[in-house]
Amino acid sequence: MKPSATDLGLFIQETPLCDTHEHMPREEAYLEEKPDILRHLFQNYLMYDFWSSGLSRRNYKVLVDDSNPDIRGRFEAVEETWKAIQHTGYAEAVRLTAKILFGIDEITPDALEGAAGSNADYLQPGQRLHILRDIANLDHIQTDDNRWPCPPDESGPDFFLYDMT
Repeated sequence: MKPSATDLGLFIQETPLCDTHEHMPREEAYLEEKPDILRHLFQNYLMYDFWSSGLSRRNYKVLVDDSNPDIRGRFEAVEETWKAIQHTGYAEAVRLTAKILFGIDEITPDALEGAAGSNADYLQPGQRLHILRDIANLDHIQTDDNRWPCPPDESGPDFFLYDMT
């Protein structure tokens, strides 16, 4: 039975997708890096929206520099720019990720600081695969880690697929 118009959102949520373009480190590198909540949310293509809105590359680097544990201060440095770009396509993905993974309804310094501790839940073996396969409902990902050849990621050899090995 085909979904009705009122079932469209549910149909979309339940339909597994294939991510056909990623550059993703292997699980062991991801776990070793231990990205914090700000890197999880903001270290992606959203950087181009930040830059297009006038944020300096230096301030963007401050935002995603997780050697600095000051979550509030790092976000406050870009908060006004975030408010200007929060409705772009990339920012929508960030806002959905914040809601689904961290329970954040609105991205603010208080919300990020309060949710920062729950980030550790996603830095366990198997959690990256769980997020992508079970939460994001991806069937598989075509990826590479910018190395050639690309040996398979043993954390999900049937999920992390490679065009060239």
